[in-house]
Amino acid sequence: MTRTIPPPAVLLAAALAACPASGRELFVVGATGAGGTPAVQRGGSDAFDLLDDALQARGGFGGFDGTQQRIRLDYAGVADAAVVDVSADGRTATVRLRGVGFERTFRGDDRDDLTDEIEDFFEEEGSDVYARYLRYLREQAAIGSVDGNPDAATALLATGSFSRHALPGPEALGGARSLSFQLDENRIGWVRYTGTGGYADSDGFGGVRLAGTLDGGIDFSEWVGLTGAYTFGYREVAGADLWQSGIELGLPVTLLGHRPAPLSENALSLRLTPVLQFGGAGSRDTGDLGSFVGYGLNAGGGLRIGDLTFSVGAGIVGYSGLEQTFYDHDDDEDNSGPFLSEVDRDTLDTDLSQAVASLGGGVLWRPGTRFALDAGLAYHRFLDDAAVQGWWAPTAGVSLTGERTTLRLGYEGSFADESRDLYEGHALEASFTYSF
Repeated sequence: MTRTIPPPAVLLAAALAACPASGRELFVVGATGAGGTPAVQRGGSDAFDLLDDALQARGGFGGFDGTQQRIRLDYAGVADAAVVDVSADGRTATVRLRGVGFERTFRGDDRDDLTDEIEDFFEEEGSDVYARYLRYLREQAAIGSVDGNPDAATALLATGSFSRHALPGPEALGGARSLSFQLDENRIGWVRYTGTGGYADSDGFGGVRLAGTLDGGIDFSEWVGLTGAYTFGYREVAGADLWQSGIELGLPVTLLGHRPAPLSENALSLRLTPVLQFGGAGSRDTGDLGSFVGYGLNAGGGLRIGDLTFSVGAGIVGYSGLEQTFYDHDDDEDNSGPFLSEVDRDTLDTDLSQAVASLGGGVLWRPGTRFALDAGLAYHRFLDDAAVQGWWAPTAGVSLTGERTTLRLGYEGSFADESRDLYEGHALEASFTYSF
């Protein structure tokens, strides 16, 4: 996975620099030995590097060379997520994975070979075990890149779809102040970029969160249109890098609000939008990766009374895991060819069966044709097991509208309904819309 941060539309460096640093180590590996060998504990943001050091008795774990050793992994607060017993000669290891009932003994010529045997197993014949193990961790630790928390890929795509289609904002209401899903006369489409930057704390593990979406739509008639969106996300959690991305196609069907209503009349609108999504996420540091397909429906309605527009919306998107193909970068030095064509590839069937349901409402005050204020509150919930089951998302913003453009600056929060200590996020958002 290429580690390039896509530039968001807004990155408020001063605000992000003021974010507090995480006070806990994301991963902790502890080792105990026989014969009076002192116990050793090391923490960091890369689970695999810590485990490799312990298995090969190097670095801070060098004192375990030549003695029996028990290695324990604390994965983002999940104690004993993995336990490994290594023989004194370093040729045998028994691996136990919490939550999936896995136990297996591996053998190698030495510690290096033993480590390779364990890695090869989970990348090949044991990939289904690893996929189930990742699903368990997403349900227990609130840092998953694929699923299980408000910054995971499934949540990022589902809540973004809900915001675009179920709670239409000042960019989507058409006309100067009309409550209509149709654009102004002689315009058939629009394109928008939205960027967010902020901070989130997941169960004591904090870091920067960035996201960006490029979306747009076109009207085929006053009844039916087509929308598309590409979303990317990046999150840093206590030093670990996590990435998400996905695409969406939507088919908005307008049931009410085809034409702008006069300002002297109240106006009503209703739209249904089925969506199809493909997404994926990964992190070299946390070991979490996967891809998926999503399908769902958003419903949004609005009522304009004078200068006020009241909106309500609901949405649900279901997700199923797909096969993930990734490069085995350990073999880079032994292969050549354009675009690493000879580098080994490994596959992983993503163990994912999830759905995200959303419900919310908002109010927009637009006293003229150029200026508007909006505020809203939504509730999002994973319908299958997740580390953060549900969360509230308050929003507020100010918009300036030109002849063909709308600029909105706003705030969005995320607060776990179980406890703010479990998850709390804050983000500043900017979007720019152009109609044509």
